[in-house]
Amino acid sequence: MSSESPEINPYEAPQRREILKEPTQPLPPLPLALKAVAWLTIAHGVISVGNNIHSILRPGFPQVGLGFLFIPAGIGLLKLRRGWRITMLLWIWTLLISIPVSIGLASMRQESIDNWFLSFQMPHQPEGLRLTCSLLMLFFVIWQFHVLTRPDVKALFGARKPSEAS
Repeated sequence: MSSESPEINPYEAPQRREILKEPTQPLPPLPLALKAVAWLTIAHGVISVGNNIHSILRPGFPQVGLGFLFIPAGIGLLKLRRGWRITMLLWIWTLLISIPVSIGLASMRQESIDNWFLSFQMPHQPEGLRLTCSLLMLFFVIWQFHVLTRPDVKALFGARKPSEAS
């Protein structure tokens, strides 16, 4: 073994390499919108844990979800982990497709909107309230997507431009 410096991974973005070279160097300041997305993601995970516990403790078949994974996802966003940003973007894309589809299907069938994408169920609420909540959720997801794809936020995570990938 030689005492040379460790090899540099060519697939790792230069900005991230610079951050990792200096372990004592603090992470760059986070934009307020990114902090908000991260903390709301953590809150979603905490609510999901509560829902899972409630589901396990009540009689009947427990319906345990994977929403608890939003806790490490939010922490990963705060720590500028690229993998958690990509995970969140995949989740957001799923919601950007499924929310309008569920609203459209419910309006065509004139049935109640299934709020499976929310952490809670609203079985006895008026249809207008369910539609309003679904639309608010859609706008919230669009805002999260906007924040996570902003150029300054992408740069914090070390995302490469398409021209740099070649």
